[in-house]
Amino acid sequence: MYHPIPPRHLARMESPASSVPDADQAGVIPFRVRDGRPFVALITSRRSARWVIPKGLIDPGETAFEAARREAWEEAGLHGTVSERAVGRYRYGKWGREWTVAVHLMDVDFAADRWPESAVRARHWMTVAEAAACVSEAGLARLILDLPRLAGLTRPHDPGPGDPTAAR
Repeated sequence: MYHPIPPRHLARMESPASSVPDADQAGVIPFRVRDGRPFVALITSRRSARWVIPKGLIDPGETAFEAARREAWEEAGLHGTVSERAVGRYRYGKWGREWTVAVHLMDVDFAADRWPESAVRARHWMTVAEAAACVSEAGLARLILDLPRLAGLTRPHDPGPGDPTAAR
């Protein structure tokens, strides 16, 4: 029987994700603050070039926190402080099934010019509103919009065009 999931992932899928019940994957919302405004780094997916956060399967014996930190480096070339507890979850479809991603925050202090997947992924910094508008998953967009509150920043999300919360 054909299985659409690459064989290297099958063993990881069969082991339970440690530290976050019901999570298959872990990822980060990488952010930095410039001139008092939060910016989010998104990366392109490998195959469809959609904008996504760094995320991946939780390896056996690895915590969601550790997987999130590892994926941030491998997929986006980012280092920083990662929240040990997930700030939320979202679901998405891939390989013929639905996945649950435990999402952590990463306050980025270093962005490499080259990283393990830099040849196959682009990384771009954008405002909170831009990042939320660029991702396909509604649950992830909500978490990105909530970033200022989740990260303890005092300024609310940057209003986008037509946002009723924009200052007049």
